[in-house]
Parts: sequence; C-alpha cells; structure tokens
Amino acid sequence: IKAVFADSDDAPKCIPNCISRVKKERRNFIGDMVDQCVDFSGLYYRLAFQKGYLVDWEVESQVWSHLFGKSHGLAVTPAECNLLLTEPHFNFPSLSQMADEVIFEEFGFAALSKCSAPFLSNHQLCREGGPAAGACAALVVDAGYSFAHTVPFFRGHKLNYAVQRINVGGKALTNHLKETISYRQMNMMDETHLVNKVKEALCYVCPDVRAELAKSRLAGPANPVLREYVLPDYVNTKTGYVRDVAATHEAAARQRKRKLAAAAADDDDLQTVVLNNERFATPELLFHPSDVHMPQAGLAECVMNSVARAPAHLRPHLLRNVVATGGCVAMPGFAERLEADLR
Repeated sequence: IKAVFADSDDAPKCIPNCISRVKKERRNFIGDMVDQCVDFSGLYYRLAFQKGYLVDWEVESQVWSHLFGKSHGLAVTPAECNLLLTEPHFNFPSLSQMADEVIFEEFGFAALSKCSAPFLSNHQLCREGGPAAGACAALVVDAGYSFAHTVPFFRGHKLNYAVQRINVGGKALTNHLKETISYRQMNMMDETHLVNKVKEALCYVCPDVRAELAKSRLAGPANPVLREYVLPDYVNTKTGYVRDVAATHEAAARQRKRKLAAAAADDDDLQTVVLNNERFATPELLFHPSDVHMPQAGLAECVMNSVARAPAHLRPHLLRNVVATGGCVAMPGFAERLEADLR
C-alpha cells in the first residue's frame, strides 16, 4: 500500500498491506513492522484483499492506522484531509459501500474520491509528456498482484465495454514458483515470503522461450541462465542473496562429482535454491496461462481483444500508446516481450 500527500514532492510511503505472524511467536506484525521479525521461516499473512477485492476491513483499518501515524512521517489528520483511493475495476457495490462507511465513520475523512490505478497511470502519462503526450487514446496494461487488466482510454474516459481481465498476477506467479521448488528441490510451501524474494531477485521475462530453454540445457559455465539463491539462516543473515555465477557453477560441479569432501562440507553449511528454467518459465504464465491449464488468454491476446472491442477509428491510436503498469511490469524484459508479442 502506498500513501503520500498530493502537494508533497516526497516519494510515497510504501508498506506491506497485511498483518504478518510467525508460527513460533504470538506477536502480530502490522505492515512494515515485519522487518522486526527475527525468523521469517513459516511466516504467514492475514490479507485484507482476496482475489483483488478489499473484503477484510478489520485488517485494513489496522494497516491504515499504522500508515497514517507519526512513525511514517505522515501524521494524517483525517478531518482535515481529502482522500483519493484506488479500487479495482467493476468493484462490487457492497464492498464499495463498506469502504465509504469505514472511511467516513471510522476515520472521518473530509471527502473521498475513487478511481482505478490505470486511470491514474493514464493521467500521469498525459501530464508528464513523452511520445503519447496529448494523445486522445491510450491502452493501459495493469499487471498487479491478483490479476491483470487491459484498459483502453479515450480522452481520459475509460471504455468499460472494452476492458479485459485475466486471473494471473504476482500472487499466482509466486505460488507457481513455490510449488515448482517444492517439487524439484525442497519443501517451501510455507515460505511464501521467502519465495517471493527469490522471484523478485531472479525471475525475468525472456523474448524467446524455445531459445532460452536451449540455453538452460547447457552444462557448466556455458549455461547463462543457471543461478543459485542462498537462503538466510536467520542467525548470521536475515536476507538471502544471489551467489556469484562462477561460484554457482563450481558448487553445481562439486555436487555432481563429489570429489572434494571439504568443499562439499562447506556447501552443506549454506542452504541454497538453484533456479534454471524456472527463472523465465514462471513469468511466462502472464503470456501463456494455458501452460498450467488455465483456460485464459495471455496478456498480448488480452490487449488485442480490448483493441478489437474499441471503435475502429481508435484502434491505431490505442496500439500506438500502450502503457504498462503494476508490480509484474518491474520484471526485466517485460516491456520488450509485450511489444514483440503485440507486433
């Protein structure tokens, strides 16, 4: 969750939108208080959002109270502030009404305005300038945590009849990587926090899956895809890290040949996860959900479906101004792959 004053030039305050708890402790960690946690193994979350919709205000109220407090430098006085809140497309009226009640009755904000995240992206695009400055039409690809949307805009207005959605997002990618690692290497089904860190550190979007698979089959230093992630032991280190490429190949060779007993003993002190084709196969779900038997279109096909639903005279302008936003977009190679698939 991000929050910032509209008239401030400071970067938005960003904290996890959840309440965390470790199995071995009875303490709850609200938002970024999870940084105080000593042992992240077995960390599980209470999320206010389920399938992209805000359904648990008991959790969200605690996160907001923590975020708006003085500890983050915001020190919000709701009665003196207006609130701009983003909500998902086609939000349920009952959920929207519940949000209104909490915002006005519990927090007491002076005024409220709601819009979608793609609307703000389109507004920022026109405001900052660039290739699409002054354009009358744009199409926003919003690849977020729970799902991805393709949203066309014309003169600042969303074309609701052309909005498309696929139920694949950052959460699905993390869960898929978690299952893959658990099946191939070690059980990490309870390590959502840790696997998410692995995904953010190592996963990327490749331009050609077949060519990348051929590279991943190479042995030794000839394999440019292979990486090793050293897991934290929560005694000496609290965060994992990616081991040097040369060290990764040396460790893999030692495990295969078992020639140096001393080196093998040193390796046993570090618990590692080796990722090869998982690095690019996991984000591939965004472009081909059918790979895991999800009967849905990929992002490129979703974009073309949105364009096809728009009026014919707007289609060239929509394809000329495609904006990518959301957490999944931060993966290396995302923009290049989306553009290549669209072309």
